[in-house]
Amino acid sequence: MGKHGKRPDSECNMRCKHDNSRMCGAGWRNNIFKLVVTKKSYKSIYGESSEGCYKDAGNRDLPNLIRAGYGNPSKCFKLAMDARYQYVGMQYRGECWGGNSMGKHGKRPDSECNMRCKHDNSRMCGAGWRNNIFKLVVQP
Repeated sequence: MGKHGKRPDSECNMRCKHDNSRMCGAGWRNNIFKLVVTKKSYKSIYGESSEGCYKDAGNRDLPNLIRAGYGNPSKCFKLAMDARYQYVGMQYRGECWGGNSMGKHGKRPDSECNMRCKHDNSRMCGAGWRNNIFKLVVQP
């Protein structure tokens, strides 16, 4: 656990300052906690699923710009589905890009897609050269 080893729990006998119900170590002793991080579940609009954050470049990952969907994920996704695209990406606060394959420039950490959508602040819309990509449900 630590470089000095685990000590008996009885040696961590000081109560936490802001939560008296917990123990917070003692002199030269630390209570160590494992934090479990849960990923926020994505709330779909039309049944689409989030693929995550992907890098883009001049040779676009999703080649079709859907101008009328700018900044509005609901409108963007609907227009992309109507055009029969399998994937849609939101980039730089709202650019709406569609296509039938994705990922040629690689996946990036979700933290790099950190701009909120221009017309829907509750959703993320990529960043500079970063797409939040979604797999669409296209009806036959």
